[in-house]
Amino acid sequence: MQPFYDNVYYPYPSDPPGTHSSAGIPSLLSSPQSQPSSGRPAASTMSSGASTSTHPPFKFRSRRENVDWRRISAVNVDQVACEMDFHALQEHITAVTFCNVEGERCHRCQSPVDPALIKLFRLAQLTVEYLLHSQDCLSISLNAAEERLLAEAREKEQICIQLQKKTQDAKELKEELKQRKKIITSQQAMFSAGIGANYHKCQHCEKVFMNASFLQSHMQRRHPGEFDIKLNIENQKKVQIMKLQEEINKLQENLSLVTTQMETQQKDYSAKQEKEHIQKQEEFKRQLEMWKEDEKRMMNNKIDEVKQACQRDMDSMHQKNRNLETELLKLQQRNLQETVQPVQTQPAAVTSNEHWQEVVKLQQKLHKQEVKWSGKMQKIKEDHDTEKRLLQEELSKLRSAVSEGREESRRQVQELSHRLQEQQQIITSQNKQMKQISAKPPTITVQREGLWNLDCH
Repeated sequence: MQPFYDNVYYPYPSDPPGTHSSAGIPSLLSSPQSQPSSGRPAASTMSSGASTSTHPPFKFRSRRENVDWRRISAVNVDQVACEMDFHALQEHITAVTFCNVEGERCHRCQSPVDPALIKLFRLAQLTVEYLLHSQDCLSISLNAAEERLLAEAREKEQICIQLQKKTQDAKELKEELKQRKKIITSQQAMFSAGIGANYHKCQHCEKVFMNASFLQSHMQRRHPGEFDIKLNIENQKKVQIMKLQEEINKLQENLSLVTTQMETQQKDYSAKQEKEHIQKQEEFKRQLEMWKEDEKRMMNNKIDEVKQACQRDMDSMHQKNRNLETELLKLQQRNLQETVQPVQTQPAAVTSNEHWQEVVKLQQKLHKQEVKWSGKMQKIKEDHDTEKRLLQEELSKLRSAVSEGREESRRQVQELSHRLQEQQQIITSQNKQMKQISAKPPTITVQREGLWNLDCH
């Protein structure tokens, strides 16, 4: 059924009219003569069920052109038919199709043309006009088909490329499927033999899985009710864990604040102890220097006194020695005189004996004094040694007191450092507990669809 209504042609939407014919010749319908006149209104509506075209509808044109009989007479129809001269036909197609022959008369008898012949000629004109329109529609459809063919060829190339890629992916997936089937068979054999101890078994059926994520996916697919209950419990655990995490964060902040306070207090205390220790050392050094000066002055005084006493004793001893030496010289001179004068009396011998006795007594007395002074010097030396030893003992006691003070300060510093280490250990233990608590929340992982299909099989 052709798209005509009220002698008006409405083309289908899929075949819009073009401007060129299939033979590459401009369409006659696109010429100004083929457009409808402004005096005749064009039909714009159709019956129910027909769609309105966006292009101007086809309509038979009115015949107003006169026949150019000279040009018609110049055409050799037999020659055109024999030579198939389409260009000649194209030159005369407009004049023949759109000429008006109703008012034509015979040149010889001036009689009008037969009405049946006129009707036949008009039918031929309408047929030619419709064939021209059909030719244009077919050329447009052919162009559209060629464009669709090119687009489908490009799409075919893309589909071929995608097909090759999909084929390669399918081969890889087949290889992976074979490997996974081998793994599944080996795991099933291990599960059946009871060798695998690290598998995860479903509590609601007899299936076992390699890890917890597969088990969760199985629970979500096969046991949704139990999975929802478990998920609610895990959500409650997460909320509790978040609360605990907040409390732990607060405790960490408080602990860090206390730690900083303790560190500042420890620094202040250590600085204070160091300052006091330095002051004590300076005071002790000052007292030690004063004591040394006093002891040195006292020792110098004693030594001076001893030296003066010894000097006096030595001077007296020297004086006595000189006196004894003078007396001894006198005695020797007397002895010489006695040897020179052999004749002496008895009283002279007695006096010489007395002199010798006095000399011996003086020598003994001198020896006693030397022994006495040597004993005194020894005693003074021993007293000096004892005093020196006492001073050294007191100095060692002072040094031991200083070392004890240093040990006490070092011990206090060690105690403070030990307390600080304990606090740090408490902090590290709390951090470990927080990490363990934060590591406990369950994680729900989603498997790939391929693994789900394996599980279903």
